[in-house]
Amino acid sequence: MSGAAALETLKIYEEDDIVGQAERLGLVLAEEIAGLAGLPGVTNTRSLGMIGAFDTPDAEAVCRYAFEHHRMLMRPLGNVVYLMLPLIVDEELIRECVGMLREAVLAVVNKQRA
Repeated sequence: MSGAAALETLKIYEEDDIVGQAERLGLVLAEEIAGLAGLPGVTNTRSLGMIGAFDTPDAEAVCRYAFEHHRMLMRPLGNVVYLMLPLIVDEELIRECVGMLREAVLAVVNKQRA
């Protein structure tokens, strides 16, 4: 039974070109994440497929802000913020999510300066 489910899943991936779509959207994510590099405290922006990441000493605060203000579940791991998007997102949602991250970084920095 589980073999049939696995085969059906692979069929859907092929029919809907999930892998190709993820590859194309991964490039969009890479571009958007790289655009965060100029923000205060943001270093080492990077991405791999549908996962984007950057370093900031305020990772936990950035993730907390993103959740509290946008209900965006982020994963801080030490000083790294990870954005792990599902394979079914579209380009608009990628840009929106990274925009929310940009807002979170700036809000945390501005709060610290006040």
